[in-house]
Formats: sequence, C-alpha cells, structure tokens
Amino acid sequence: MEEYRRLCKILLQLEPRFDVGKYDTRILKSILGWVWQNSSWNMLKLDYNKGLFLFGAIGRGKSLTMRLLYEYLKDVAKRYPEYYTKNSNRFGKDWKSASVIANLYANDGLPELGPMLK
Repeated sequence: MEEYRRLCKILLQLEPRFDVGKYDTRILKSILGWVWQNSSWNMLKLDYNKGLFLFGAIGRGKSLTMRLLYEYLKDVAKRYPEYYTKNSNRFGKDWKSASVIANLYANDGLPELGPMLK
C-alpha cells in the first residue's frame, strides 16, 4: 500500500525516533481511509461525513497525529491537486491546536466555538 508507506515516511520525518511498528496501524490506516474515503482502510469505522476529533490523555500522540495528517494532506495536494481541490472543504483550511480552542472557549465561551462545531 503506497499511501501507507508515504504516511509512515512523513511520520518518521516528523519524529525520527518514532517506532512505526509499535504505532497503532488501525489509526494510520483509518486516517488514510478518511482522506481517500476508502472503506477497506477504515479499521476504526470513521464517519466520512464528519471531521476528525482526537481525544485522550497527555502524551498519547494527538498532536503528532494531527501534524502527520496536516503534512500528509500537503503531500496529497501536491500529488493530486484535483482531488485535494475537490475535497478542500472536507479537509478544512483552518487548523487550530487544542490550546487555541481552549483559549477561545475560556475567553468567549461556547458561542466562539459554534462555527467550528458545525
């Protein structure tokens, strides 16, 4: 699976010490399934009509996973500009970290998050 190898290569560029073999391949393949809307890769049964929401304890890899997705989508945009453009609304153009979202909520409450939750 060429796309999986590309994703792992990007992951190792982001974090060279990372042990890809120990990483949960279900997550990586499901992310690929979400990007390409390919149900055979969707091991976590993600809903393709929704965005991605990651949660978990500190240090579990959420930020790394989102950085990986961001860099992978940049790679997809270069290799398949027509596919990326067609799906740009689904991939989103506005990436925010959890700390930015938490600060928005702390300062302005739920109304500030409304547009992101739609």
